[in-house]
Amino acid sequence: MPFLLQLKGKTGIYAQWISDQPCTSHTEVLTGLPPGTYTLQAIYDCNANGILDAGNYWEGEQPETRIFAQEKVEIKANWEVETVWELPRNNPISWEFH
Repeated sequence: MPFLLQLKGKTGIYAQWISDQPCTSHTEVLTGLPPGTYTLQAIYDCNANGILDAGNYWEGEQPETRIFAQEKVEIKANWEVETVWELPRNNPISWEFH
């Protein structure tokens, strides 16, 4: 099942990746992020349209599953931060921030 990965800050989504199929590991290196607190989320994109679908009550469609990392990522100026996030179904995600 495809999934969508997002890095969100206080003003919105800073980075987003789409994977056509689940993988055993994935590494992203981001540079130039402004200092601040960020959250990571993964969306299991059931219909592969690249966005979070909220479902449809009248048609009995469930919303797509969205998973948030338990720990927030704190970025400081001129620091490197590495975060490893293991998603359910054994999909570890590794992030490096510069």
